[in-house]
Amino acid sequence: MTHRVHDNVEMSLRGKSRARFADLHNLQKPRWRDALVALAAPAKRVHEYRNLHKSMFYEALCDIDCKDRK
Repeated sequence: MTHRVHDNVEMSLRGKSRARFADLHNLQKPRWRDALVALAAPAKRVHEYRNLHKSMFYEALCDIDCKDRK
């Protein structure tokens, strides 16, 4: 019984299912610029959302208070 289990493991590692595993031998080296962009992206996104929220808020206040402008 143990021979069949070991045979199946060897077949799965050597056989057709080898394509399921990632190729870890030829990985690209990360560049500092890409790493810094990845670190700064969430802060930039929060900044853009905050500015969008602020502009929408001021536009809504202007719609209520500044009816003579339109």
